[in-house]
Amino acid sequence: MKYLHTYYNERSIKDHPFEIDQSKHYHTIVVIPAHDESLEILEKTMKSLLMNKQTAHQYLCLVLINHRASDSDEIGDASASLFKQLKARYQDAPAWIDIQIRYQVFDQKKAGVG
Repeated sequence: MKYLHTYYNERSIKDHPFEIDQSKHYHTIVVIPAHDESLEILEKTMKSLLMNKQTAHQYLCLVLINHRASDSDEIGDASASLFKQLKARYQDAPAWIDIQIRYQVFDQKKAGVG
């Protein structure tokens, strides 16, 4: 599958691939880690996508929130809060935007990180 644009963190897609619906063609894939600036980064990205008339009506946009933590309990509350905020903020988004939030927890030692 080919993406015309990848925002913010292309490496995490390669290192930690997500299951993506192969029947859909996504113009853009956005991967954003969960931290205090996540909503701000997503807001800027969404505004950019909404202003791009070429993508409207032609492609779907896949937005992934990539959670990386060794402690699943630690991100549980933050994930739920972030999900609620995103759903509320983009409930009126055009149909061509497909917002998906994926949670990914992995052992940093096994992954060779840290």
